[in-house]
Amino acid sequence: MKMNEILFCLLAVLNVCSVWAQPKTLKFGKNGDFKIVQFTDVHYIYNDPRSDVSIERINQVLDIEKPDLVLFTGDVIYGKPAEEGMRTVLNLVSKRKIPFAVTFFNH
Repeated sequence: MKMNEILFCLLAVLNVCSVWAQPKTLKFGKNGDFKIVQFTDVHYIYNDPRSDVSIERINQVLDIEKPDLVLFTGDVIYGKPAEEGMRTVLNLVSKRKIPFAVTFFNH
């Protein structure tokens, strides 16, 4: 698969996932705070037991911090199948109905 095909697939996945997770507007908490959590270089590999710790840590941070927005920056997934890997990671926030954004590639 060529790089532009991979990028197209990832963008399609993100569009589908963002429909599930994104509220219409971002909102400040009752105390006026707005908490952002960033995950970078997750390097998640779909169906690879070595990646279980990544999922555990993301869930742990989301449960403890209860962010208003989650940012995934660079190298979220690593390996094939890319779509399933990206869906797995993004579903961690979308099932909680937390707004999120993703940047692609390493930088």
